[in-house]
Amino acid sequence: MKLYNTYPIKENKNNLIFISILSGVLFISVIYLNCINKQKVFYGKIENLLRENHKSILINNTIKNDIISNDINLNLNSEALKYEKDDDYILNYKGGELEPEWEWVKNISILYTWVDGSDIDFLEEKSKYNGGERDINSRFRSADELRYSIRSVEKYLPWHEGNIYILTAQQIPQWLNTTNSKIKMVYHKDVIPKHVTPTYDSGTIELYLDKIPGITEQFLFFNDDVFLNNYVHPAFFFTTKEHYPKIYLERLVKFNKKMVHKELNRNDINNNFYSISYHTDLIIKKYFDPKFKYYYLEHTVHVFYRDLMEPFRQLFENELNVVISDRFRNPYKPHTLYLFLMFQHYATKHPEFPHKFGGQGKAKDFKGYELPKDRTIQKYSSVLNYPKEHEGRIKFGRINDNLKANQDEMIFFKTHSEVLVYNFNDRYTKDEALYQFSEYMITKYPWPCSFEKKEYVELENFIRSRINEIEEFETENNGLDDDNSEIITTTEELLNQPLFKHKNEIVKEYLHLKDSFSVPNQMSTREKEEIESLQNYSDENETLGKEWKWIENISMVYIFDKNKDMEIRKLKYSIQSLIKYLPWFKGKIFIIIAPNEMLVNNLKSSFKDEDYFNQIEILTSDKIVPDCYKDNNNDTHIIEMYLDKIPGLSERFIYLNQNHFFIKNTHPRFFFSNDEFFPKYNLKPSLSSREMRNQRRNDRAFYNTFKLIEDYYGRSYIHHWRFLKNAPCPLYRDLFEPVRQTFKNPLHKSFINNKKAVDSLLPLYLVINYNIYATAQVNYPDYVGGYGTIKNAKAPVLNAERTIEYYGFEETSLFVDKNTMITDLPLTDNLCKHNEFNRRIARDNILFLSIYSTSEIENNESLDIYYLSTYFDDECVSSSNTKVSVILPTYNGAEYLEHGIKAILDQTLKEIELIIINDASTDNTTEILTKYENDNRITIVNLQNNG
Repeated sequence: MKLYNTYPIKENKNNLIFISILSGVLFISVIYLNCINKQKVFYGKIENLLRENHKSILINNTIKNDIISNDINLNLNSEALKYEKDDDYILNYKGGELEPEWEWVKNISILYTWVDGSDIDFLEEKSKYNGGERDINSRFRSADELRYSIRSVEKYLPWHEGNIYILTAQQIPQWLNTTNSKIKMVYHKDVIPKHVTPTYDSGTIELYLDKIPGITEQFLFFNDDVFLNNYVHPAFFFTTKEHYPKIYLERLVKFNKKMVHKELNRNDINNNFYSISYHTDLIIKKYFDPKFKYYYLEHTVHVFYRDLMEPFRQLFENELNVVISDRFRNPYKPHTLYLFLMFQHYATKHPEFPHKFGGQGKAKDFKGYELPKDRTIQKYSSVLNYPKEHEGRIKFGRINDNLKANQDEMIFFKTHSEVLVYNFNDRYTKDEALYQFSEYMITKYPWPCSFEKKEYVELENFIRSRINEIEEFETENNGLDDDNSEIITTTEELLNQPLFKHKNEIVKEYLHLKDSFSVPNQMSTREKEEIESLQNYSDENETLGKEWKWIENISMVYIFDKNKDMEIRKLKYSIQSLIKYLPWFKGKIFIIIAPNEMLVNNLKSSFKDEDYFNQIEILTSDKIVPDCYKDNNNDTHIIEMYLDKIPGLSERFIYLNQNHFFIKNTHPRFFFSNDEFFPKYNLKPSLSSREMRNQRRNDRAFYNTFKLIEDYYGRSYIHHWRFLKNAPCPLYRDLFEPVRQTFKNPLHKSFINNKKAVDSLLPLYLVINYNIYATAQVNYPDYVGGYGTIKNAKAPVLNAERTIEYYGFEETSLFVDKNTMITDLPLTDNLCKHNEFNRRIARDNILFLSIYSTSEIENNESLDIYYLSTYFDDECVSSSNTKVSVILPTYNGAEYLEHGIKAILDQTLKEIELIIINDASTDNTTEILTKYENDNRITIVNLQNNG
């Protein structure tokens, strides 16, 4: 029988259609199978390359470990045999129920430390200690790592039934459903001692983990960048027989002092771990073992004994002062996690522990410690697990701006299930790396855990489905074969791959949508509350709360050195503004002048008829400045250094000048913090490195002062140089004496040679920075913060009659500043009749303004400053048609120039002239000048053309 007789085409046209369809299906199937085969070949090649790379790493590690093993006790092999059963548990665990002997571990606590570095409340508080900076950096960036780490725990620790604690800086992850009773949020302020918090150093936070209420006697400590990659048996964390914690070591380190000093001199906060480890090694040798061999720790899950943390803190009390005194990571600090784990290992070896500590160093002389009587653990110890014993089970990962390296790392973790724990250390700056990292997490850990909010899960599921569609398309259309494959080898090639770019766009959209679930704030909660409080204080009859009673008798201090009518008039207005707009103020007003009988008489004559005359005390500088400087006692800086010698001066006082004016009722919170009444310093933004160098030429006294501060406190501690704003400066009286003690020789040299710029210093900056860097930590005055020359200084001697125990500080924040004050107002003539200016003051709720005057203006005795008189009940006598001239230089560049032009012209004054001085020092201002050259309110003076 012939085939065509079986299916006669002529008899049935449908048969033709059927055959066509069948042929097409067969053809597509062949292509599909071929694509799958090519896809397998493609990923096989990648996997082979990675395996070869991994194989070489293993070979190198084996060689390295063979070398290392010579430094390990000779019984290492017997130890390995001893723990062979641990490996049986670890290798054979595929999830499910535990053996009966491991029942005890099910309710162990898991602890995470976490911070949302993009949170505005966090950034605003941190900026107080970080030179006013509010930028997000990778060290504090949150890419939801915590979310996926918890997913990995819920998936790969199915035996865990205990609580998960999340220790944060009073933050809650947006995606977290806190109604789940298994999740416990804990805040730093409830665990870390007062005045140690806030802290931005994980080493400090880790010192107080035992203070978390309800945490179990042993607990598993995760960083939020640590992830589980497969099912993990408890034998990974504990020994089988005694259930002692395992301490996983990575590789041996042999320290080189030259390398340590090189790293210290480099002063890079992100690359200082070698120095930190070096200082840790010194402490361990000193306390436990002079022959100690330092191995880096694996970046993995660590086991803590809760009840050993208090004796640990007591043993290393002196060494830990440096940790808690500095709120940031520093290369001179020890690695506290490492130090504690070695304490667990060595101290517990003594047969009479905890009454005596093990070790061959200082620890054996420690008095011992009585552990809690209700503890269930009676025998404490730990086991060091060397690299050869856990090879391949723990891996350190990185996310950086090399997207190709990131991709290789991600494929490795997806294809190597023998890796049980890994981390991703994020050092990226590019958005593309963030998108790549987020896409990996979404696809690597697709199982929502029971602690996530529904809307976040639904959004992620939708995004994941779109990513999966792309990956399916990529699989079907790869088009690679054995002979003609193009494996991507660079980041640039990866960025140019259409499907990679498309996935990044999807993730970018996802991150945007996710962020929209919570409205980001530009202003912190504290700033909003403070601004509202300051601006609502409007009734002069309003009484202060009892907590502010002390401030009624605070001292106000002026240093006045100019016997000119205009300056005396400004001083009078300034004091009048205190009396009128600080209705709570009943204290003394000290005016410090150089010995000058005529000036004394002029001042007394100016104030004698005022109701507040009895509050004023005029004091000549020779009454407070030492005799050795009597020839220079008209020098403002010398007088500033001895303000604390004013008889009857209050413990806190406020330092002003005649250019300071209050224009609305002002609450004491303008000067001091609301809780502990810390002085609020008004500081300008940090100078750039170039601006810092330029001060050597532009402001030698400022430059000298900060170089001295760097020398005393250490370059790793002082990262910011900042000018004070022209605003009131609240100060602590009793910090002046320790500043004079600390900087005795440089100050003396400066005061003796006060005419030489090369020796000049600014005492006020020394006092304020002493408060910021030395005293604002919990152990002052017994311990003074800093890493430089100050470590060799004598212990400070404070006033025995002081009532202040803790010398903290505050800073007027960005938004509080903008909403309460105008500093260095560059207007130089009468504004009294200009309603627009007054309306701006009223609209902005400005409480305070200061005037900036050039030397030319100061020498102009005819200058009329009565535009201030409307705020002090005086009659305004100036004419309404006075023209206001403002001079604006171009040397700051285009951005500042245009900002300045707009700010000045927005004053909407009818009679305003803006004079722009173009010194041609920058190349990027031409376009701005051209833009405004036809504006009749602006005069452009080109210095180059005018000689």
